[in-house]
Order: sequence, then C-alpha cells, then structure tokens
Amino acid sequence: MSIDNIEADNIAVNNIDIVDKSGKRRMKIGMSADQKISIISIFGKESGIPAILLNSDITGTNSAIAFYDSKSRPKYTVKVENDTNCYTFQYDKNGKVSGGYFNIGGISSIYTSRIHLTDSANVNRTVIALDEKDNYNPFILFADSKSKIRSKWYYSSNGPSGFALFNEKQQNQGLFGVLPNGNTFVTLYDSLGNKQILMPKQ
Repeated sequence: MSIDNIEADNIAVNNIDIVDKSGKRRMKIGMSADQKISIISIFGKESGIPAILLNSDITGTNSAIAFYDSKSRPKYTVKVENDTNCYTFQYDKNGKVSGGYFNIGGISSIYTSRIHLTDSANVNRTVIALDEKDNYNPFILFADSKSKIRSKWYYSSNGPSGFALFNEKQQNQGLFGVLPNGNTFVTLYDSLGNKQILMPKQ
C-alpha cells in the first residue's frame, strides 16, 4: 500500500493505492484535483485499467458507479443526481448508449435498443431491437425452440416494411409487406430460393 500527499497538520490523505503481492495497483482511493469529488477505482488484475469506478461529490447528493471492459470502454453506469434523479445506462461495443433507465422527479422510463425474450430452456425466442445499420428502424425476430429465426417483422422509413418467413435452413420463404408508395406486395420462394408468386407482378 502506498500513500501520497500527506498533510501532517490535518492528517489529510489525498490518495491511497492498494497493490497486490506482485506490486500491481488493484485499488485507488482518493480525491479529484479540485478536492470536490471522492473517487474509488478498482483495477483489473491484468490490464491495470479501471474495471469499476465509484465517485461522489462533496455534498453527497451526486454519486455514480461505472463498469468498464478490458479496453476501458464503459459498459454500465448508475448515477444518482440531487438525491432524487436516478439514471442507469448500458453501452454497446463502441461505447455508445444502447439502453437504460431513469427516474426524474418521480417519472420513470426504461429505454433500450435490444430486448431478448427467452423460453424456459433459456433459448432466445424473440428479439425486439433497432437496426443500427438501417437508421435505427425497429424489427422483431421470432425463433423456434432451436433458436433458428423463422419470421421477422421489420419497418423501414425509406424502404419496404412487412413480414419475412424463413425455413429451418434460414432460407427466405416469403415476404409480405407494404412498399414506400403504399402498395402491398407478396413474394414467395421455393426451397431453392426461386421466386414463385409475385404480387404485384415484377
């Protein structure tokens, strides 16, 4: 253990480092440079990058805890603001917020870009999500007991929207939907992927 910046008169300690037997820092307890925020950092055994970070301001009304991956990217954060407002954020692999929960002034809301529903065998059966590659348009996937996608509902703000059906080999069997101009369409495929029925005709 190492202790920095000791003021003998006030017996004030600004930073305490706790290390393991190999000399690697595993925890740091200290204050921010302006002395307004107390900080506790917990480090991973291998990388030396903070895995968990806790902090609280001098008033005690604002505090937060954050969890990081091995590349120091945030994964989850939980924050309390002014003793009443609460926030929880989860992040995708790029460090962007992908969902969370907040309670502000007694009004609560949950938001996320992806929800997985599983059956009693813990198999993914339904996925409700936003498509990051298509302007975050919503879609829903339905899977069988083997977690194979059998149907998909999708919406596109600049393309066709509707249902897609798949066989056990994940081949497209049919499309039913609405075109951007408002016209409906139906397309069916055989086992080889050849179009069999088209409406309207193409």
